[in-house]
Amino acid sequence: MQLAMERIGRYCAGLTFEEFSANELVIDGVVRNLGIIGEAAKKVPPAVQATCPELPWSQMYRLRNRISHEYFGLDLATIWRVATAHLPANYTDLLRLLAAERDQPAPPAN
Repeated sequence: MQLAMERIGRYCAGLTFEEFSANELVIDGVVRNLGIIGEAAKKVPPAVQATCPELPWSQMYRLRNRISHEYFGLDLATIWRVATAHLPANYTDLLRLLAAERDQPAPPAN
């Protein structure tokens, strides 16, 4: 998830919506990485998701489903809004979650 969010940030950096919507390579890269984020979000255990309710876990997966099943009906304005307005905050929340998970003591060995 972290890498996919970082890629989307790089792909969209400095672009306007008009430039984004005219660049099929950027669109493909952003859409692909949103799908990766959604698939990864589904695999995060519920107990971990509960520690970071700021992340829109179910919305990330639902967007992945929409991308996978309705690719030709995607609304580029929505993709752009997710990539530029929502992902930066989601990225910050994810980094905070990852740092907290790293700081957890390891479970005792059996």
